[in-house]
Amino acid sequence: MEKKWMTVQEAADHLGVARATVYKWAKQGRFPIYKLGERAARIRIEDLKKFLMQARPLYENRPSDRATREKILKKTKGAWADNPVIDQALAEINRGWNEWVERS
Repeated sequence: MEKKWMTVQEAADHLGVARATVYKWAKQGRFPIYKLGERAARIRIEDLKKFLMQARPLYENRPSDRATREKILKKTKGAWADNPVIDQALAEINRGWNEWVERS
């Protein structure tokens, strides 16, 4: 028989995070935690799988990242071209901006 539920601690261990992080994510609406009794809270494995399917790579080369890089290269006349440190910094700035926009 396939297991359909896991404890909050099992979910935290599976994800490599603290139990408090699992509760925080549930509070944010990323997945539900079901209260089954006074001291029993469980997460459906199917809900956790859906949550994980929404995860995206930390460093993506999205079109918006490339567009930002192109704008900066144009403004600086290519002075920073092919510098991996600058590329990483631009990606982090753009990712932060995109996350802020998504939350707003």
